[in-house]
Amino acid sequence: MAEQGIIVIKHVLISLMIAVGLISNMVGFVSTYRVPVGFPATRMLIRLQFIWDELGIIVIGLYWISFQINIPLNILESSLFTYVWSSYYVAALPIALSAINMALLAVDRYWAIVWFRTYRRNSKHYRIALVAILLTWTILLTSPIIILGHFMVHEHQIGLAGLNIIRKTCALIGFLFSFLITSLLVCATQVHIFLVVRGKKNGTRIISTSSENSEDDNMTTLSISLIIIVVLFIVTRISYNLGYLLTQFGIIPKVDTIDWKTDIILLIPVNFCSNPLVLLFTTTGYRKWLIGNIKIMAVSFRKLLSRERSNPSH
Repeated sequence: MAEQGIIVIKHVLISLMIAVGLISNMVGFVSTYRVPVGFPATRMLIRLQFIWDELGIIVIGLYWISFQINIPLNILESSLFTYVWSSYYVAALPIALSAINMALLAVDRYWAIVWFRTYRRNSKHYRIALVAILLTWTILLTSPIIILGHFMVHEHQIGLAGLNIIRKTCALIGFLFSFLITSLLVCATQVHIFLVVRGKKNGTRIISTSSENSEDDNMTTLSISLIIIVVLFIVTRISYNLGYLLTQFGIIPKVDTIDWKTDIILLIPVNFCSNPLVLLFTTTGYRKWLIGNIKIMAVSFRKLLSRERSNPSH
């Protein structure tokens, strides 16, 4: 009975996160066309953040559905299923895209504020370079998963010892480049930005010169958003990132790896649904736009109710 209750709670939680994530990312994406941002590259990265998080929510939803389906054994043991699905390669794509996009957004803001004299504000080549870095970094981070999936199916090619080496390598790459370095990069750049902004408020000569080049009313609170996002990122993902790393290196006991279904999937959508909420409610321009539209909808709803009440036929 208690186990059944836990299952129901899991369904409710993930359904709620998926619903919130889908709606908030959709609203966030629309807001990027309504709220003026004076930095084209920043606007593009914010828009992409909503897209990747929306994609992540959809993928996690599909994984959760697949957990509830009795998949035939011949499909479970097929190479394609192992390479792409049970290896979590499909889930890794939006996870990597979202994390790398967040890091690029942090670097973009850092460049615009700290190294403002060299910042290419309206450069199309800069925006193309950002997308190229994003895609290349994602491919490099996720490719080891495909390699691991291949050798899990064809273990005879390298033996158990070789497979364990690949597992350790994948775990180390994922922890360092997808989690640790990303988190440290965002934290370091945004903390430095806070120091720079404080120096400006104190009348620092260098920073006061940058006001005409790097300030944007809608971007002044973006660093706060990024700090909150990366803190949530660390809190929700350190358990399974570090846990998987320690497991592969034998520091903690391994969990049975035959069943690919794992409750860790419940933690992943937390970031995909919290990221858009943080951006919408802590970034000045987006918050004003959202609250303004909510007020308009509330007024329209009240008018509709008053019309219904004043109409005797109803």
